[in-house]
Amino acid sequence: MRAPYVKFFRNVQGQPRRFKHISRFYDEKKEKQELRRKRIEMEVAMEKGEELNEYVPRSLSFSRHKHAKSGVLKYSSSQKKSANIRLLIILMVLIAIVYYGMPYLEQYM
Repeated sequence: MRAPYVKFFRNVQGQPRRFKHISRFYDEKKEKQELRRKRIEMEVAMEKGEELNEYVPRSLSFSRHKHAKSGVLKYSSSQKKSANIRLLIILMVLIAIVYYGMPYLEQYM
């Protein structure tokens, strides 16, 4: 009688798995050329009196805050005020912990 066949590595395949990567390359020169071509087509169509209802993409901003030209974030006064209050509360809690914790630390020293 033959012993039952046990597969220890059930996820092992006969062939290695393939890496499926789609390359995404941004060509700035090609992008500028495409935008220039579309702009020229629209100008020519406007000169001829034709109307083009073509979608023109706008630049996107994914940041939550407005960036200044220097790269520094601009915060509103209410955000600054709440941050300062939060900092003050944390500082007061830390001072209270140290002040009331000192007698207990002196017992062990």
